[in-house]
Amino acid sequence: MAAAVKASTAVSEFHRAHAAGGFAFVPPYPLGHCQVDEHAPWSPESVRLFGGIFVALGVLRGCIHLLAPVAGRAVGRRLHGKGWAAEPRDWRRLSDVSHCTLLHVAASLYFAIALRRELAEWASDPRQLWAVVQPALSPALRLYYVFQLASTAEMSVAMARSLASGRAKDGPMLVHHAATLFVVIAAWRLGFVRVGALVVLLFDATDVPIDGIRLGQLMQAF
Repeated sequence: MAAAVKASTAVSEFHRAHAAGGFAFVPPYPLGHCQVDEHAPWSPESVRLFGGIFVALGVLRGCIHLLAPVAGRAVGRRLHGKGWAAEPRDWRRLSDVSHCTLLHVAASLYFAIALRRELAEWASDPRQLWAVVQPALSPALRLYYVFQLASTAEMSVAMARSLASGRAKDGPMLVHHAATLFVVIAAWRLGFVRVGALVVLLFDATDVPIDGIRLGQLMQAF
C-alpha cells in the first residue's frame, strides 16, 4: 500500500503518470484529481478507524432494535391508548428508522460543532474546495468523513440483508444508500474530500425532517 505523499510532489507525479498513459480516469494510488497533503485513502489507520466505527454501529443497531419497540409502545399508549400497542406493529421498521434518524442527527450536530470554522472558510472562498493542491485534512474532518463512510456502508449492508429476507420496502432506500456510498468512496479516493463532506452534510440535514415524518407515520401521530 503506497504511503501518503506531499501534495506538491503528488501534482508532478499525477502529470507524469497521465502523460505516460498510466490511467484514463482514476490516477495511480494514492494520487487523486485533488492532491490533499498527506492523504492516503486506504491507510492502515483509516481502515482500522472504518472497521471500528462499522462494528460499533452494528452493535448500536442491535441495541436500538431492543429499545425502540419498548419506547414505541410507551409512546403509542400515550398517543392512542393501551389498545394501540397491543395490535401488530412493524417494530423492526421503527427500529431501523430510529437508527437512521439518530445517525443523521448526530452527524449533522458534529459537523455544526466541530467543523463550523472549516465550513465558514469554505463558504467565504469556495474555490478551495476544488483546488488542485489542498492542505491536509484536520483530525475532525477525517473522523467525520470516515464515520460517514462506515455509517453509509453499515446501513447499506443492513438494508441488503433486510431486502434479502423479503422486506421489499427497503429496496428504494437500499438504492439511495448504495449510490451515496459510491459517491463518498469516490470522493475519498479521488481527493474531493471536502466536496464529499458537504454533499453528505446536505444529505443528513435534509434526511432529518424526512426521518421525523417517517417516525410520525409509523407511530400514527398524524
